[in-house]
Amino acid sequence: MVFGNCSVMTTCEDPTGQKGRYFNTCTNASGCVCPKDFLMKGGYCVPYNQCECFHPLSRKIITLLSQKDEFYVDRNCTRRCECRDAEFICDNDYRCSDNALCEERNRVHQCYCTDGFVGDGRNCTLPIDCLDLFNYG
Repeated sequence: MVFGNCSVMTTCEDPTGQKGRYFNTCTNASGCVCPKDFLMKGGYCVPYNQCECFHPLSRKIITLLSQKDEFYVDRNCTRRCECRDAEFICDNDYRCSDNALCEERNRVHQCYCTDGFVGDGRNCTLPIDCLDLFNYG
């Protein structure tokens, strides 16, 4: 730890400091804080890569505490990784459908079906009926 000011307490469980129980607990406070590229884990400052579910390529920590399962898809949409039981698991067979694009929408990078098709991006088909259109937004 180092002495300094912190704006948000960051931990392995909440690397951005925006979700957890420590949110805004040290705003503009002086005291012992973790230095850059370190997070709090069990009362100690540890490097990012000692946190569960650290992804070395994206430098992201995929947490189990999010409301929605978080995942990481590489820039080519050939690999999708997620955190399961504090372990980083990757699907190396992740591929977009022929009727999908690999892109970022609403800050989420993954496969998305092109206009006129419905599905999860990996499997995109033409809608069969109005219920299909409704179910896929």
